[in-house]
Amino acid sequence: RFDFAHGSPVTREELDAIEDLVNAQIMGNTATATELMALDDALASGAMAMFGEKYDDTVRVLSMADGFSVELCGGTHVTRMGDIGLFKILSESSVGAGVRRIEAVTADSALQVIREQEQLLTELAGTARSSRDRLLEDVGKLVSERKRLLSEIKTLKEGDALGQLDQQAPEQIGAQRYLGAAVSGLGGRELKDLARRMLDDNRADVICLLSETEKNVGVVVGVGKALSSSLPAKNLLGTGVDALGGGGGGGSPTLAQGATKTPVTNPALKDQALAQVRETLAARG
Repeated sequence: RFDFAHGSPVTREELDAIEDLVNAQIMGNTATATELMALDDALASGAMAMFGEKYDDTVRVLSMADGFSVELCGGTHVTRMGDIGLFKILSESSVGAGVRRIEAVTADSALQVIREQEQLLTELAGTARSSRDRLLEDVGKLVSERKRLLSEIKTLKEGDALGQLDQQAPEQIGAQRYLGAAVSGLGGRELKDLARRMLDDNRADVICLLSETEKNVGVVVGVGKALSSSLPAKNLLGTGVDALGGGGGGGSPTLAQGATKTPVTNPALKDQALAQVRETLAARG
């Protein structure tokens, strides 16, 4: 594990270059050398000190690959570079502002990682009913097919929900038409798209839609542009979500979305949420 100051993520190309550089030195199989020196003399000779480390007056100076790397170090090391065997980077990540970390393995551990990666490729090819040389292409086709099928499912769900809503006429509340309904089978994004579509079609001036999933109940409130400045959708959303037991939410003046944090076990709460939005709208006058 090596932490170092760097202002941005290390690219894949840079990581490959680091691996190549280290492994080239390993294959050179030059001897390492250590020497005890006064700290000031070691620093004057160009030995690298690690930032934040504390050193004694006398330090151990480690030189590797005929001076390719010279640094202050107290650890135990190989006698020749070739003893490392192989160097393989596992990951690169951020550990703080301006500080990056590279984690790597060597020797038998590096070989084990490569074998595990080879095994993973073989298993992936088998799962995808592909070969390793065609795996990337075939997985790309599977991803494209998945996107197509998800799009079809979304269209079918929205069509089914619209069919449910076609059976319900908006309610006149003062000067505004209100449509509140619970639909089934829609996720948060689908519910939001449906509410936007209904606003665009002028189905109502204020729309509140609920949809229950295994994780929670999603709520979307849509408000026509003419009303949104005086009664933003987020204000109505809060009353509906609160009636369900609380949760987060937000959005624009015309379209706001929220959800409960947990499933709703009491079905009557969904009716109360729709009624609460209605009452808030009615109280506006």
